[in-house]
Amino acid sequence: MVVSQCPPRRQGARECLATIEDISKTCLHPSVALPVYFAIDLNCLPPVDMQHCDMSAILAEIRSLRAEVRLVSGLRQEVDGLKDEIKSLRAEVRMVSSLSQDVDSLNDEMASLHI
Repeated sequence: MVVSQCPPRRQGARECLATIEDISKTCLHPSVALPVYFAIDLNCLPPVDMQHCDMSAILAEIRSLRAEVRLVSGLRQEVDGLKDEIKSLRAEVRMVSSLSQDVDSLNDEMASLHI
């Protein structure tokens, strides 16, 4: 089925919603054959350069990338802080282990003196 007439003109408070419903019904109707456009030879398509790009989309992408870079740099600082904490905790564990060995050796000496 080919759409032969335009949808009726809508008015009132629900004008936009009714128009969108009409378009949706037309596109989703199983007997409507919508036109399909394609290029057999891609060289026939016009070139896309900076004058034909959507700059607002590119700027939005740059903005989101900058936010991600800021987030990653914040995470990097947090990771560096955690690495420093781990190093200090390892040093404390070594010190506690050394002190534990000293206490064990003192306990052994005291036990041998009381015999």
